[in-house]
Amino acid sequence: LRSKPKAAALVERFFSTNEKVAFRTLEPDQEEAAFFAGWTRKEAFVKALGQGLRFPLDRFDVSLSPRDQNALLRVAGAPEEVNRWSLRDIELGPDFRAALAVELMNTNVAEAISVRFRR
Repeated sequence: LRSKPKAAALVERFFSTNEKVAFRTLEPDQEEAAFFAGWTRKEAFVKALGQGLRFPLDRFDVSLSPRDQNALLRVAGAPEEVNRWSLRDIELGPDFRAALAVELMNTNVAEAISVRFRR
């Protein structure tokens, strides 16, 4: 993670209304982790859609809780999308955050994703 950005300002500018409300309820010591959880999840989802920032970040909700397992909560105008996607965090160590969005082709199939990193 880079040095702490002005998380509240970025949340107000880019996050959805529901995410803004959730962020405002946090204690100050929770804000940085919540911001990075939300930002990396949003980034993973728009990249997986193949649209990048052409898909507005405020058109979908992700959980800001770093502990949530499946973090996609809502896609505006397309409620079925929540069940079509898996949005998970990838553990990289205490100073890093990453998330992976995967379109589920068959929701009856258990997920098995293995990620290997090399230094």
